[in-house]
Amino acid sequence: MYTQRYRSLAVIFIFATLCASGTNGCKSKETKVHYRTLEGTITSVDPASRIVSMNAYIEKLGQSKLIPGKLADDAEIYIDGKLADITQLREGDQISVDGYQKGEDIIARRVQVIRAGGKRVTIKPQTTTTAPTDQE
Repeated sequence: MYTQRYRSLAVIFIFATLCASGTNGCKSKETKVHYRTLEGTITSVDPASRIVSMNAYIEKLGQSKLIPGKLADDAEIYIDGKLADITQLREGDQISVDGYQKGEDIIARRVQVIRAGGKRVTIKPQTTTTAPTDQE
């Protein structure tokens, strides 16, 4: 009788330990995100908070909408095909943004600006991938 109880407790303990250590036996803490591409015009840039707002036409709504988005820490910014940083973005720039929604926030992973005579960087956008969680 005691042996059966100890075995049951041992199994529960091993399972709990495996879950806590993050092995594949338990649910992953990572979530799938769907990347989208939006195109529009920059209306404001705040380098300190890394927030860029743009006016973009939303097809589902049939109208333009002001959309603020936060640049991810590892976001790539390209101006005319060359790597740039957030301080080089200007109001009125035409942009293409690849990003995803996290809660109420839009997170931008790649921003492309095409100015007169420039070229676009062609990188195949991911449609679904795994995003890091805040718990890492």
